[in-house]
Amino acid sequence: MKFNEIVKWKTSIGDFPCTRKFDSDNLSVDDSSKKHLRVWNSFKSTLSAAIICGLEIMPINKTTNILYIGTLDDDIKLNFLDLVENNQEIIVLNENNPKTNGDYNPTPTRNASIKYVNSLEQIQGKFLVIYIDDVDFTLEKIANLSNQFLNNSGYLIISLKKSSREKFEKIFSNLSQSFQIIQELNIESYFRNKSLFLFKNRNVK
Repeated sequence: MKFNEIVKWKTSIGDFPCTRKFDSDNLSVDDSSKKHLRVWNSFKSTLSAAIICGLEIMPINKTTNILYIGTLDDDIKLNFLDLVENNQEIIVLNENNPKTNGDYNPTPTRNASIKYVNSLEQIQGKFLVIYIDDVDFTLEKIANLSNQFLNNSGYLIISLKKSSREKFEKIFSNLSQSFQIIQELNIESYFRNKSLFLFKNRNVK
């Protein structure tokens, strides 16, 4: 089993996606020992909810660098670190929380880093995945972010709230002009009035 492979583990409360913990020892394919696997809480993580609801392509793997917009709790931080390889970077943009500056490493043996920023000016480079998990992020900000920071062959993951149908359709219509729509996932079983979209950049060179 590769360390970034998402697996299914049957628990007493149902089936949830899991990853092998990045700091665990090697394990065989049929080893479902709880100490080796980290359960993704589908009521906290929109990505976990999307996996359960039928996500067909997982764009995050061991070579992916990620720009994440939203708030990460400790469990989801570790989930992302399980997916990526050493020396990859995860940037978290949270404009509403200026206290989240600096790096986060849950263990001194892990080289992948999570860095918090609170403005676009602090971000450098291109990303293979931009994950927008902030329902208040505007269409203009989404376009600006993807134009500046998304790799030409990168993926855009967005969770959208469907309570405002007009806003929802406007964002979807505009994004479909610049991105290939890979999949829409209804995750309302875990997040009220929400869908998660996976787009791929059309600007492949």
